Amino acid sequence: MGSILFFYDSLKNIGIWLFILGSVQLLIRPTIKLVHDFHLRKYLKEGYRNK
Repeated sequence: MGSILFFYDSLKNIGIWLFILGSVQLLIRPTIKLVHDFHLRKYLKEGYRNK
């Protein structure tokens, strides 16, 4: 939606904010997955040490 609003000068600021918001939302899921994988790897290493 933000990319379409770039075509209209009067709506360019709204388009910029929508584009930024969409980009942040697209980054949230991979970030959560990386954090999850990091903690899972740490948990698995601790589990192998305790055996």
